[in-house]
Amino acid sequence: MMFKFKSLFHLLFYFISFIFSSCAQDVKNQNVRINLKAKQLNDSAVQFVINTNDYEKAITLLDKSIKIDTGYITAYSNKLSFQVALKKYKEAIETGKALIRLQPNGIEFCFTEGLLYELTADTSKAFEYYKHSLTITNKVLDTITDSNVKRDYILLNKAMILSFLNRQQEASVIYNELYTHAKDSIFKEIILDVMNKPKNQLIKEFFEGTASSISTKPQ
Repeated sequence: MMFKFKSLFHLLFYFISFIFSSCAQDVKNQNVRINLKAKQLNDSAVQFVINTNDYEKAITLLDKSIKIDTGYITAYSNKLSFQVALKKYKEAIETGKALIRLQPNGIEFCFTEGLLYELTADTSKAFEYYKHSLTITNKVLDTITDSNVKRDYILLNKAMILSFLNRQQEASVIYNELYTHAKDSIFKEIILDVMNKPKNQLIKEFFEGTASSISTKPQ
Protein backbone atom coordinates (compact mmCIF):
# COMPACT_ATOMS: atom_id res chain seq x y z
CA MET A 1 0.00 0.00 0.00
CA MET A 2 1.15 3.56 -0.63
CA PHE A 3 -0.33 6.68 0.95
CA LYS A 4 0.78 10.26 0.45
CA PHE A 5 -1.26 12.90 2.20
CA LYS A 6 -1.02 16.21 0.38
CA SER A 7 -3.38 18.03 2.72
CA LEU A 8 -4.93 17.77 6.15
CA PHE A 9 -8.28 17.39 4.40
CA HIS A 10 -7.11 14.25 2.63
CA LEU A 11 -5.63 12.94 5.87
CA LEU A 12 -9.00 13.55 7.52
CA PHE A 13 -10.81 11.70 4.76
CA TYR A 14 -8.46 8.73 5.12
CA PHE A 15 -9.29 8.58 8.84
CA ILE A 16 -13.00 8.86 8.09
CA SER A 17 -12.84 6.09 5.48
CA PHE A 18 -11.09 3.83 7.98
CA ILE A 19 -13.59 4.65 10.73
CA PHE A 20 -16.64 4.06 8.57
CA SER A 21 -15.19 0.80 7.30
CA SER A 22 -15.02 -0.44 10.87
CA CYS A 23 -18.46 0.94 11.74
CA ALA A 24 -20.29 -0.16 8.60
CA GLN A 25 -23.34 -2.32 9.01
CA ASP A 26 -23.17 -3.68 5.48
CA VAL A 27 -20.05 -5.84 5.38
CA LYS A 28 -21.13 -8.50 2.94
CA ASN A 29 -18.28 -7.70 0.54
CA GLN A 30 -15.52 -7.45 3.13
CA ASN A 31 -15.24 -11.19 3.76
CA VAL A 32 -15.29 -12.28 0.13
CA ARG A 33 -12.19 -14.19 -0.86
CA ILE A 34 -10.11 -12.20 -3.35
CA ASN A 35 -9.19 -13.97 -6.58
CA LEU A 36 -5.39 -14.34 -6.63
CA LYS A 37 -5.05 -13.51 -10.33
CA ALA A 38 -7.20 -10.40 -9.90
CA LYS A 39 -5.02 -9.28 -7.00
CA GLN A 40 -1.85 -9.85 -9.00
CA LEU A 41 -3.19 -7.68 -11.82
CA ASN A 42 -4.18 -4.95 -9.35
CA ASP A 43 -0.75 -5.05 -7.72
CA SER A 44 0.90 -4.92 -11.14
CA ALA A 45 -1.16 -1.85 -12.03
CA VAL A 46 -0.08 -0.11 -8.84
CA GLN A 47 3.57 -0.98 -9.41
CA PHE A 48 3.31 0.15 -13.03
CA VAL A 49 2.14 3.60 -11.95
CA ILE A 50 4.89 3.83 -9.34
CA ASN A 51 7.53 2.90 -11.91
CA THR A 52 6.27 4.64 -15.06
CA ASN A 53 3.43 7.00 -14.11
CA ASP A 54 1.47 5.46 -17.01
CA TYR A 55 -2.10 5.59 -15.71
CA GLU A 56 -3.67 4.47 -18.98
CA LYS A 57 -1.77 1.18 -19.01
CA ALA A 58 -2.51 0.70 -15.32
CA ILE A 59 -6.23 1.14 -15.94
CA THR A 60 -6.04 -1.55 -18.63
CA LEU A 61 -4.57 -3.93 -16.05
CA LEU A 62 -7.24 -2.98 -13.53
CA ASP A 63 -9.99 -3.62 -16.07
CA LYS A 64 -8.60 -7.14 -16.49
CA SER A 65 -8.55 -7.54 -12.70
CA ILE A 66 -12.16 -6.39 -12.41
CA LYS A 67 -13.25 -8.68 -15.24
CA ILE A 68 -11.89 -11.63 -13.26
CA ASP A 69 -13.32 -10.48 -9.92
CA THR A 70 -16.26 -8.11 -10.37
CA GLY A 71 -16.49 -7.55 -6.62
CA TYR A 72 -12.87 -6.50 -6.08
CA ILE A 73 -13.28 -3.11 -4.41
CA THR A 74 -9.56 -2.31 -4.26
CA ALA A 75 -9.23 -2.57 -8.05
CA TYR A 76 -12.22 -0.28 -8.57
CA SER A 77 -10.84 2.23 -6.05
CA ASN A 78 -7.46 2.33 -7.76
CA LYS A 79 -9.13 2.67 -11.15
CA LEU A 80 -11.09 5.67 -9.90
CA SER A 81 -7.90 7.25 -8.52
CA PHE A 82 -6.10 6.79 -11.84
CA GLN A 83 -9.05 8.19 -13.82
CA VAL A 84 -8.99 11.24 -11.56
CA ALA A 85 -5.26 11.62 -12.18
CA LEU A 86 -6.05 11.69 -15.91
CA LYS A 87 -8.92 14.15 -15.29
CA LYS A 88 -11.37 11.65 -16.77
CA TYR A 89 -14.06 12.68 -14.34
CA LYS A 90 -17.08 11.29 -16.20
CA GLU A 91 -15.43 7.88 -16.42
CA ALA A 92 -14.48 8.13 -12.75
CA ILE A 93 -18.13 8.81 -11.92
CA GLU A 94 -19.11 5.51 -13.54
CA THR A 95 -16.41 3.71 -11.56
CA GLY A 96 -17.71 5.41 -8.43
CA LYS A 97 -21.21 4.13 -9.14
CA ALA A 98 -19.83 0.60 -9.37
CA LEU A 99 -18.18 1.05 -5.97
CA ILE A 100 -21.43 2.28 -4.45
CA ARG A 101 -23.29 -0.73 -5.85
CA LEU A 102 -20.73 -2.97 -4.18
CA GLN A 103 -20.77 -1.07 -0.89
CA PRO A 104 -23.92 1.09 -0.59
CA ASN A 105 -23.01 2.28 2.91
CA GLY A 106 -19.47 3.27 1.97
CA ILE A 107 -19.36 6.92 3.03
CA GLU A 108 -16.08 7.51 1.19
CA PHE A 109 -17.57 6.32 -2.10
CA CYS A 110 -20.77 8.36 -1.81
CA PHE A 111 -18.93 11.52 -0.83
CA THR A 112 -16.30 11.07 -3.55
CA GLU A 113 -19.08 10.67 -6.11
CA GLY A 114 -20.50 14.01 -5.01
CA LEU A 115 -17.09 15.64 -5.39
CA LEU A 116 -16.72 14.17 -8.88
CA TYR A 117 -20.06 15.63 -9.92
CA GLU A 118 -18.86 18.99 -8.60
CA LEU A 119 -15.92 18.74 -11.00
CA THR A 120 -18.34 18.23 -13.90
CA ALA A 121 -20.39 21.25 -12.72
CA ASP A 122 -23.43 19.08 -11.93
CA THR A 123 -24.25 20.54 -8.52
CA SER A 124 -27.67 18.92 -8.40
CA LYS A 125 -26.24 15.40 -8.66
CA ALA A 126 -23.43 16.30 -6.28
CA PHE A 127 -25.99 17.31 -3.66
CA GLU A 128 -27.81 13.99 -4.06
CA TYR A 129 -24.67 12.12 -3.07
CA TYR A 130 -23.82 14.54 -0.27
CA LYS A 131 -27.31 14.02 1.15
CA HIS A 132 -26.88 10.27 0.98
CA SER A 133 -23.51 10.62 2.72
CA LEU A 134 -25.19 12.64 5.45
CA THR A 135 -27.84 9.95 5.90
CA ILE A 136 -25.17 7.28 6.32
CA THR A 137 -23.27 9.47 8.76
CA ASN A 138 -26.34 10.08 10.91
CA LYS A 139 -27.13 6.36 10.99
CA VAL A 140 -23.63 5.59 12.23
CA LEU A 141 -23.83 8.34 14.86
CA ASP A 142 -27.04 6.76 16.13
CA THR A 143 -25.19 3.51 16.81
CA ILE A 144 -22.26 4.83 18.86
CA THR A 145 -22.00 6.40 22.30
CA ASP A 146 -20.70 9.86 23.16
CA SER A 147 -17.62 8.25 24.73
CA ASN A 148 -16.64 6.41 21.54
CA VAL A 149 -13.26 7.72 20.36
CA LYS A 150 -14.46 7.65 16.75
CA ARG A 151 -17.41 9.94 17.39
CA ASP A 152 -15.56 13.24 17.01
CA TYR A 153 -14.19 12.27 13.59
CA ILE A 154 -17.64 11.20 12.46
CA LEU A 155 -19.10 14.48 13.72
CA LEU A 156 -16.41 16.36 11.83
CA ASN A 157 -17.40 14.40 8.75
CA LYS A 158 -21.01 15.46 9.32
CA ALA A 159 -20.01 19.11 9.62
CA MET A 160 -18.00 18.86 6.42
CA ILE A 161 -20.93 17.35 4.51
CA LEU A 162 -23.29 20.02 5.87
CA SER A 163 -20.85 22.65 4.65
CA PHE A 164 -20.77 21.10 1.18
CA LEU A 165 -24.58 21.19 1.24
CA ASN A 166 -24.35 24.95 1.95
CA ARG A 167 -25.77 24.46 5.44
CA GLN A 168 -23.00 26.58 6.92
CA GLN A 169 -24.72 27.56 10.15
CA GLU A 170 -25.30 23.94 11.18
CA ALA A 171 -21.75 23.05 10.17
CA SER A 172 -20.27 25.92 12.17
CA VAL A 173 -22.01 24.80 15.36
CA ILE A 174 -20.38 21.37 15.09
CA TYR A 175 -16.98 22.75 14.05
CA ASN A 176 -16.87 25.18 16.98
CA GLU A 177 -17.99 22.60 19.52
CA LEU A 178 -15.44 20.07 18.30
CA TYR A 179 -12.64 22.64 18.32
CA THR A 180 -13.52 23.86 21.81
CA HIS A 181 -13.42 20.38 23.32
CA ALA A 182 -10.62 18.87 21.22
CA LYS A 183 -7.58 17.78 23.22
CA ASP A 184 -5.47 16.52 20.33
CA SER A 185 -3.48 19.28 18.59
CA ILE A 186 -3.49 17.52 15.20
CA PHE A 187 -7.25 17.10 15.34
CA LYS A 188 -7.61 20.81 16.16
CA GLU A 189 -5.42 21.65 13.17
CA ILE A 190 -7.56 19.46 10.91
CA ILE A 191 -10.74 21.16 12.13
CA LEU A 192 -9.33 24.62 11.39
CA ASP A 193 -8.06 23.48 8.00
CA VAL A 194 -11.44 22.11 6.93
CA MET A 195 -13.62 24.88 8.34
CA ASN A 196 -11.57 27.79 7.00
CA LYS A 197 -11.10 26.73 3.39
CA PRO A 198 -13.61 27.23 0.57
CA LYS A 199 -15.24 24.21 -1.01
CA ASN A 200 -13.31 24.51 -4.27
CA GLN A 201 -9.98 24.44 -2.45
CA LEU A 202 -10.97 21.38 -0.42
CA ILE A 203 -12.09 19.54 -3.56
CA LYS A 204 -8.80 20.38 -5.28
CA GLU A 205 -6.75 19.16 -2.31
CA PHE A 206 -8.80 16.00 -1.95
CA PHE A 207 -8.29 14.91 -5.54
CA GLU A 208 -4.61 15.82 -5.50
CA GLY A 209 -4.32 13.44 -2.58
CA THR A 210 -6.55 10.79 -4.15
CA ALA A 211 -4.45 10.68 -7.29
CA SER A 212 -1.38 9.83 -5.21
CA SER A 213 -3.03 7.31 -2.86
CA ILE A 214 -3.04 3.85 -4.36
CA SER A 215 -3.56 0.56 -2.65
CA THR A 216 -2.73 -3.11 -2.89
CA LYS A 217 -4.67 -3.86 0.29
CA PRO A 218 -7.73 -6.10 -0.22
CA GLN A 219 -11.08 -4.46 0.57
